[in-house]
Amino acid sequence: MCRLVCVGYFCALVARYAVQVRQTKYLIEIGFTPLAAAWVLGVVSVVGIPGQIGLGAMSDRVGRGWVWTVGRRSEDASYLGRRRHLHHPREW
Repeated sequence: MCRLVCVGYFCALVARYAVQVRQTKYLIEIGFTPLAAAWVLGVVSVVGIPGQIGLGAMSDRVGRGWVWTVGRRSEDASYLGRRRHLHHPREW
């Protein structure tokens, strides 16, 4: 059972962070400098992992539904920010 959980976590991390190579290329294509694109995605990784741990600890206290809602709304805000940058790149 432990091996199955480890394999599941490994696959989840690969699925989540392997796409960052393409995200870096995308950010460069829409106008970010290569250094800024690398910094943005580096910060996402550094903040994302402790954030997941913190949300997991919070879900034990307030319930998974509320924490899922907070996580989902932060993803929505990120998506809207990316869409805004596509239409108004000079404002960033």
